[in-house]
Amino acid sequence: MEATIPSAAEPQVTAFEARMKGGRVVVEEASRFQELEQAGYGEAVGKRYVLKDYEALFLLYAEKLRLLDEAGAEVSFRALSEKAQRESSESWTRFMIYRDLRSRGYVVDVNDLRKSVKEITKMGKEAIIAVIERRGEVIYYKVSRAHFNRM
Repeated sequence: MEATIPSAAEPQVTAFEARMKGGRVVVEEASRFQELEQAGYGEAVGKRYVLKDYEALFLLYAEKLRLLDEAGAEVSFRALSEKAQRESSESWTRFMIYRDLRSRGYVVDVNDLRKSVKEITKMGKEAIIAVIERRGEVIYYKVSRAHFNRM
């Protein structure tokens, strides 16, 4: 995961509702797509807006998301966490890093590192990588582009 240093103008998300569909967290209210995108949450997939499990967990944790299952029953933080952990043993670690970064005001982007660093640099921000060591401590590294010439 990498993060950009926050600016004072980082948008905040107002509380919203999403549904579990096919094992994914889907925001159906099209009027929310731009707000979520600007705040650095989720991605458009066709005519839907989909959140990653760790994003949905963070938004549930922050009480910004009301999550419903396909039958319309509310999904708790614990239920989504257990589902995510069944799908990936790294899900809790991803959530912990994501929560730590977002709570510090960073926008998190999980993409190709080289491409992301280039895009982040163009925005006038610094890229940061978060790593969890064995004891659970989160360590941050600033990332910059380097150019090497052949000798």
